[in-house]
Amino acid sequence: EILGRAGMLGKPLQRVGLSLRRPVSALGSAPFQRFRVSTVALEEAKKGWFYEAKLLFSSEARIARRERLQAEVTRGRFWELNQIRDNGGKLFECDQELIPIREAVSIPDLDGFLLNGKQTKLSDVLGGKTSLVTVCVRDMARPMIRGWTDPVVEKFGTNPAVQVVHLSFVEGHMYKLFKGLFISSLARAIPANQRDAAVVAFQDSEAFRTKLDMDNRLVALVLVVDPERRIRWRGVGYVSSHERKALLRCVASLLPR
Repeated sequence: EILGRAGMLGKPLQRVGLSLRRPVSALGSAPFQRFRVSTVALEEAKKGWFYEAKLLFSSEARIARRERLQAEVTRGRFWELNQIRDNGGKLFECDQELIPIREAVSIPDLDGFLLNGKQTKLSDVLGGKTSLVTVCVRDMARPMIRGWTDPVVEKFGTNPAVQVVHLSFVEGHMYKLFKGLFISSLARAIPANQRDAAVVAFQDSEAFRTKLDMDNRLVALVLVVDPERRIRWRGVGYVSSHERKALLRCVASLLPR
């Protein structure tokens, strides 16, 4: 049975502790010692395609999808389209000054992948630097981002204490099976000098967006996050000239004197 599982998953037999050249008798005489399989290797083997399918079709996932569908009855795709048609994606005007520390909240953490395929946490990427974080859930929002990031890169691009972090969501567990394809596609949409700190999250964005009061998935959200991972400034949609000035001023005020 163990050999069958390893074969179905496409794992080399050597990775589960078995050798084709060793006689069975060499593996132990007792019935339960015949197959001495590494626990770590078995756990790795179990997390194949059906592991993602289990996440997708579990009772918790079905409940979450049902709750999300109920919420989208009143706030779904048509609502989002109507909203940006009315205001052009400018859901709110940004602050002219930093959010005070006593009122600032920490950015929610999540698991994701860097563009080189390495798994990471958003908190690990953000720690220790002043970060301009762009949040993009749908491709429609991507053209809005350059207006925010270009001025920051132009003014602070050589400062090691400042970074631009692109956070992109790919919603749906099944898409994770093709993460290499999605990551390479997203990499082409991000300037080469900003790819090192880009994060791709293969998960539903609802929980993350709810904590940030981000109702509309079709617009870009922009956050200035301090070295302690606190959100100190917010922008949304296409940038205006006075918002651009406020952004640069707020980023500069977070830098060491």
